[in-house]
This record gives sequence, structure tokens and C-alpha cells, in this order.
Amino acid sequence: MENKALKIGFSVFAAFAVIFGVVRINQGIRITNADQARKEEYTSALEDAKSRVLDTDEDGLTDWEEVNVFNTSAYLADSDSDGINDKDEIDKGTDPNCEQGKICGSDIIGAVEEAQKEIDAAQKAEPQEFTQLITDFSGESQAALNALEQGNIPTPDQIRALLRDSGIPEDQVNLASDEELIQLFQEVSSQQ
Repeated sequence: MENKALKIGFSVFAAFAVIFGVVRINQGIRITNADQARKEEYTSALEDAKSRVLDTDEDGLTDWEEVNVFNTSAYLADSDSDGINDKDEIDKGTDPNCEQGKICGSDIIGAVEEAQKEIDAAQKAEPQEFTQLITDFSGESQAALNALEQGNIPTPDQIRALLRDSGIPEDQVNLASDEELIQLFQEVSSQQ
């Protein structure tokens, strides 16, 4: 009987040893994972704080502003390579991601917003003046506006006509290729 009681005692002891061993290992893993998560959170917060004060490209904008506000390069003082640093372009109110003399997304947005303001003002005016404003747009411009209302991208010729009718000079309109115009309209429509 002693032998049997001894075997049962060792079996119970072995079972407790295995159970407590597994529990202890599991606790060690949880502690390690929690420490790692805290370390990653701390590192992320530290990197964010550093980017708010560092100016890697020395253009006058912090790395955080460049990446999170203006979408410019934190490593290039002149993101669009037009010879004017990003800070100066922002101070002038120009797009630091668009070379001087090129038509970019923000230029098109401005032209469309200006046209919308004119239409809104005309709607408040007498109907004759509104009719006159509508006739100032060419058929291609009207087709471009109709395509936009339907959620489609107008053809490059329609986009050019709309830009010309909105007051953008012909030479600037012709600087952009067909692909660039379509890409700009896709970017503009995805932002709205």
C-alpha cells in the first residue's frame, strides 16, 4: 500500500508542478508582451515628439509639419525642385508640391471654386445676368461640368475648355499633358 500511496503522491506533485510551471511561464510571456507594448508606445511617442521639433532639411518647417500638414518632404528643402524652399512657398500662399508655372491640383481647385462663386453670385442676380454667365461657358466646358456632376472624369479637351473659360491663361492650360490633367482631376475628385 505504501508503494501505491507514494505513486499517487508523486503523481499529484508532478501534476501540480506542471500546472504551476505552465502558469508561471504564461505570466512571464504576458509581462514580456506588456513591457514590449509599453516600449513601442514610448518609442512612438518619442519619435512623434522629436519630429515636432526637428527640421531635417532646414527649410523652416518641422518634420512633423512637412509630413502631417503640408505633405512635403522632410528631407528636401524644396519638395517640388523649383528653386524656392517649401517654407517660402507656403508663406507666399503657393503650393510647395507644384513647380512654379505648372498647373497642379490646387490651381484647378481654385479655378473651379472661382467659377462656382461667379455662378452663385449670378443666381442671386437677375435671371438675365445668370443666363449671360451660363452662355460664357463653351459647350465643352458645360460637358465637363455635366461629367463632373455625374461622377465621371471629363476628357482632356473638356478640362482644358473649362480651365480656359474659368480664366486660366491659354499658355498655362497647354503646359499640362492629357495624362496630367486627368490625374489632377482624379486627385481633386478623390479629395472631395
